[in-house]
Amino acid sequence: MVKTTYLAQLNHQQSPIGKELKNCWINCVPSNICCFVWKLIRRRLPTKDELFKRNIIVRMDDIFCMFFNNHAESIDHLFISCGFASSVWNGFYS
Repeated sequence: MVKTTYLAQLNHQQSPIGKELKNCWINCVPSNICCFVWKLIRRRLPTKDELFKRNIIVRMDDIFCMFFNNHAESIDHLFISCGFASSVWNGFYS
């Protein structure tokens, strides 16, 4: 039911992101991976900077990356610019 409703919603969207998400749901990708990718693309993951914006984290000192404490934990930092993420991506591509 949820998948059918979601696919109906995607049919009304014309954005490239919508098409990619539609492919994710149609293919044999586990639903938890699809949900994660959907949240990632929509920037809805509960990163520390997002939690701070919503007043869930109230101290500015608490929003920094646990691996590299000089950067705020954002989606871009966690998946692209963080040194830990870079080493994971390098290992994946080598």
